This record gives sequence, structure tokens and C-alpha cells, in this order.
Amino acid sequence: ILAWGVDNIQSYTKNLSQAPLEILQEMGCQIEAEAQRCGHLFGIRLKEDAFDFQELSQIFSENNIYVSFRGNSIRVAPHVYNDVSDFTQLTKCFAKARKKTFI
Repeated sequence: ILAWGVDNIQSYTKNLSQAPLEILQEMGCQIEAEAQRCGHLFGIRLKEDAFDFQELSQIFSENNIYVSFRGNSIRVAPHVYNDVSDFTQLTKCFAKARKKTFI
């Protein structure tokens, strides 16, 4: 971690998550403004009428995506081992769990 540099890790994870977070917002997720969140740790608040939480949890498990459910929010902690394909898979999981009435 010291060799990569903390600032570089923060910048990498922030840039990596930026476009996927915009996609998730378009799906109805609530995400703190960029100035209010870190690149290496952020929450995604879900509207109960938009997503099936149990289905989303199952889809994450099936796709080996590890996040932390916190009430109606999900905590995501990307790191240097994550890449664009990981976030593409994350957004696809959300798309699968969207309730049909919300689409």
C-alpha cells in the first residue's frame, strides 16, 4: 500500500467508481454527492419500492460480489484489486434486482 501511495489508491478508486455511481443514480439509488464521499468507501441507499433487497443479496452472492448491507443501504469498499469489470458486474446486479414496477 505504501508503494502505491494512499493518494494514488484514493484517486484510482474514486475514478473507477464515478461512472458506475452515475448509472446507479439513474436506476433510483441515492448516493452522497462526490464532495461528501470517499473513493475507497461509499454507501448506496436503496428505495424499497425500487429494489428487491433479498434478490439483490442473492444476485451479489451468485456473482461473488462482496458488499455490506446496512439497513436500506449498501456499503461498497473498492480497492486496487478492483477494475472496471467489477463495477460493470455490480451495476448489472442492481439492474437484475430492480422491481419491474419501477422500471
